[in-house]
Amino acid sequence: MQLDYTTCPTDGDLDQVKESAYRLLTEQRVTVDGHTFTTPSVNHEGYVGRQWFWDSCFQAYVLAEREPGVAKEEVRSMLANQSADGFIPHMNYFNGDGQEVPEGFKDLVDEYWSSPYHSDMVQPPIIAMAVERIYDRTGDKEFLKEVLPQLENYYKHLKDVRDPDGDELLSIYHSWESGWDNSQRWDSTYGVTEGTREEIGKHKMRIFKECQEQGWDERKILTNGSFEVKPVDFNVLYAKNVKILASLSREIGRDDSWLENQSAKTTDAIFNTMYDGDKFCDILSDGTLSPVKSAAMFYPMLLDRKFDYSKMIDEHLTNTDEFWAQYGISTTSMDNESYDPDTYWRGNVWLNVNWFVMKGLENQGRTDLAKQVAHKTVDLVKEHDWWEHYNPENGDGGGAKPLAWDCVVYDMVELLQDRPGRA
Repeated sequence: MQLDYTTCPTDGDLDQVKESAYRLLTEQRVTVDGHTFTTPSVNHEGYVGRQWFWDSCFQAYVLAEREPGVAKEEVRSMLANQSADGFIPHMNYFNGDGQEVPEGFKDLVDEYWSSPYHSDMVQPPIIAMAVERIYDRTGDKEFLKEVLPQLENYYKHLKDVRDPDGDELLSIYHSWESGWDNSQRWDSTYGVTEGTREEIGKHKMRIFKECQEQGWDERKILTNGSFEVKPVDFNVLYAKNVKILASLSREIGRDDSWLENQSAKTTDAIFNTMYDGDKFCDILSDGTLSPVKSAAMFYPMLLDRKFDYSKMIDEHLTNTDEFWAQYGISTTSMDNESYDPDTYWRGNVWLNVNWFVMKGLENQGRTDLAKQVAHKTVDLVKEHDWWEHYNPENGDGGGAKPLAWDCVVYDMVELLQDRPGRA
């Protein structure tokens, strides 16, 4: 069933929401040790002065619209601690406090990351999307010449170390790498029984310690660790971003052949092995397809591959018993027995997930539905302000207030305003 969603905010309302979304970026902007970037929330002690990789990708994407110079600095900060082999960490600790164990984990681990300046994990590889947006808005080929060698090294590194079985799909070795930290998607791999934040936290630290024992060697961890999952969204975003990087490479005369070929191979693998006839699925550590219905099933719509999504859209996405909540897209299907709209990643609405689903619908020519997702999201922030995540049924906010990556609503407003050239 699809909700009746026919009214539309006025242009004045939309402009106010857009300006408010942009202020999230300016108000969370910091400079630490010479690096200027957007920290997730200056109001949250655990975020201050630290940079998260995919957060900054979203933020640079939006900054490119009005402050492309600042967007470039956001990207440069992400690349500041890139390793010679191409690895880019999911967190930068420019204050040098990366080895301090967070308060909530002190009873579970004695040590933290191997470096005081960065983490030892990755996050969804969406930096090419941010760089593409900066280039689209500036035409700055010198910036491309500066960063593209680093980006190509990064995407090649992911393929080299995260695809140990050569099936063209990438694996993660901790749920933090997915960005969906406590989702039901990882329950069977972790061995979750109760689904409380405390229980999941202990499992996350157990895997964390396994990674430490392997010296944070990615290959060793994937060989010897107990958490190896191939997430459908992570792989979709890899394939999409590698293809974007190929296009950017052609702009400055770089060889794009490996990038084009790799994007095609990963795309083929997604459609050939991650679809169960009903939905797109994660591949679990034992090689089976996950039965969990999550909003990640809709991410393949971001890819330029001919596929009939009508059944998945009609039976799952716009089903008000599953994902089509009043205030956006529930990350976990609402008919999941462990669905919890108020618990971290157990069914909340996250605005970046709304955004990816919107972009996928646009890519498939379903602008009607894409605008409905944008409209739901605009109503959510108008009525409930800016939060880290939201209850999809009543809009109540939770977590950090605000969270900078909610700035993606800026792009959603521009869809509703039919702004030329936004795609």
